[in-house]
Amino acid sequence: MPLASRARHLFSTRQLELPSDPAPRRANIDVFASDLGVDPAHLVRARQVHGNGVLVADPREALPSRGVDADAIITAAAGIACAVQIADCVPILIAGEGAVAAVHAGWRGTAAGVAAEAVRALAALGFDPSTLVAALGPSIAPCCYQVDARVRDAFAQSAYSDAASEGFTPDGDGHWKLDVARINRRILEQAGIPAAQVHESGLCTACDPGRFYSYRAEGARTGRLIAGIAVP
Repeated sequence: MPLASRARHLFSTRQLELPSDPAPRRANIDVFASDLGVDPAHLVRARQVHGNGVLVADPREALPSRGVDADAIITAAAGIACAVQIADCVPILIAGEGAVAAVHAGWRGTAAGVAAEAVRALAALGFDPSTLVAALGPSIAPCCYQVDARVRDAFAQSAYSDAASEGFTPDGDGHWKLDVARINRRILEQAGIPAAQVHESGLCTACDPGRFYSYRAEGARTGRLIAGIAVP
């Protein structure tokens, strides 16, 4: 994957068990950090709230704990990794030459433009969006994701209605199949990342319970996947 030439990164599967029980989950998150090549204390996560907040991890300050509300984490510091947890939402990993971002994009965060906010935050650190590379990991695909007018209306009223227009396919009266990954791809392109530098896994979490956790397929007590990326 082109992202690998920029930064070490990982999208987990069920092989790395992240159950609802916090103790074994914490232990395996530490394993994930080691696989990324960073000290577990330098794996930065946040309290994900399905918004568009961006957390900038700066080692010159105390690295934040998960008590910070954010759905995107960026850093330009070597030896720091950014990570998000997902169980159907779209995990997006972004890298420039010396900076990385991890983004958690559910439908609410997508409608709020969390991916674009991450790109803007990287640009504010001096990283030209045209030089960035992004990878969208496994997430629920439109084959398994039906939504109602409430979701469609939220996108229609957002600043990203143009990007969202091709993400909805009619699926019966008052319902649509939703392609959240496709909408995020368009948002990243609108934010300045060239289309050829945005890559999608094409894997559906709900279709493949042998490899992935899925909130929609398995319910609230399912485990979580984790996606992370580190500045070399």
